[in-house]
Amino acid sequence: LAARTKGHQCASAGVGLPCGSERNGIRERSSGMEQFGQTSGHGGRPQTDYQTPPESQAELPVALRPSSSCWTKREHDGGAEAPCKAQRTSCSAIEPTVVLDDTQRKVLEELVTCVDGNASIVITNPRAKDNPIVYVTEPWQTMCGFTYEEASGQNPRIVQGEKTDQKVVRAISGALANQSACKVQFVNYRRGSMDQPFWNMLSISPVLYQGNVMFYMANLQDYSYHISQMISLTPSQFCRAATHHQRGRRLQMLDPSVRSKPAIYEIDLDFPVPCSQGKTNVVAATPQPIKRLGWNNLVLEPEHLSERLKDALQTMGASYELHICGDQEGEIFVLHAKIDAVACRLTVSEDPDDFTQRISVTRLAGDTFEYHTIFRRLRAQLGEACTLTRPLDATGAPLAPLPMVPSDSAEI
Repeated sequence: LAARTKGHQCASAGVGLPCGSERNGIRERSSGMEQFGQTSGHGGRPQTDYQTPPESQAELPVALRPSSSCWTKREHDGGAEAPCKAQRTSCSAIEPTVVLDDTQRKVLEELVTCVDGNASIVITNPRAKDNPIVYVTEPWQTMCGFTYEEASGQNPRIVQGEKTDQKVVRAISGALANQSACKVQFVNYRRGSMDQPFWNMLSISPVLYQGNVMFYMANLQDYSYHISQMISLTPSQFCRAATHHQRGRRLQMLDPSVRSKPAIYEIDLDFPVPCSQGKTNVVAATPQPIKRLGWNNLVLEPEHLSERLKDALQTMGASYELHICGDQEGEIFVLHAKIDAVACRLTVSEDPDDFTQRISVTRLAGDTFEYHTIFRRLRAQLGEACTLTRPLDATGAPLAPLPMVPSDSAEI
């Protein structure tokens, strides 16, 4: 029913975490699920967020605190670290050992034709005990270090390890128990090896057939390099199932620019897509800005961009407050900052036309020349976060997303 979509993996929307007094605790469900991938029942989808707060500097292990040199790339030698190209199982067909009923097999065959083979994707079966893996793409095999044959039948927790935040794991289980899509950032390990950690930006989406959850589809992105560029801010592990993540989408319309965004996907073309409802939290109107600068067409995740802005402001000695405003259509991250004698408002928002991100820096008070100086300093601090953009065609429209090439290894 649908041709295989082609393109490159890109970064996409998610949720940033507030700091200080704005941090919220995890709102866990009483499902009793303690492991990623375990689900129970068919509970209603929540309209509130599942979120774990970022650890404080004292709570986070010293080894997890980033520095400019704590992440290094290491080439795989084709040994036990990761499957070499010749060892990877072809993903053109479903692994014969996968056990499915007739309906699930039909749905999975359709789902496989819709996913992007260039993206790191894993599909699991929540209707079987322990939510086992039933399909992975080749980039997933490279990123996680297991072949399709090795991963088939196992739970995705095989990539978790010592420094994976168990509060985040429980929050994921709570979201899945409510059949909700969610966005996660946490520490995983290549082939489960403690000496090969990486920061995983994970989007989990339920796949429905005639309104019933058949599978969970997860898109993984290696953010190790980007997080290593942070200087002052401690990286956070989190899980959120925000209202706008519960947007219903037609699976056959899966596009490279949105494939890594959490959503509720309906695969039956004759069945209506699910609808999410939520209260709108509109950003308060502000006076007409005197001056505004910024960047657009950015492909990194919005929660990561907001974290990079906070890190840059902290490094520059600025004071700031973060507010997150959102509804079923999306979210806006708003930072009110004071840098020396200049007051600014910084926002991270999604362009609804092409699903790229925008950063806007608005001067609210202070000297114009100082504002421009601060903007240049901010640009230098952000580095690749404000330069990694989607290329444009001859008409100025964004082309297919750039591939997010994972680092082969990372040291924490």
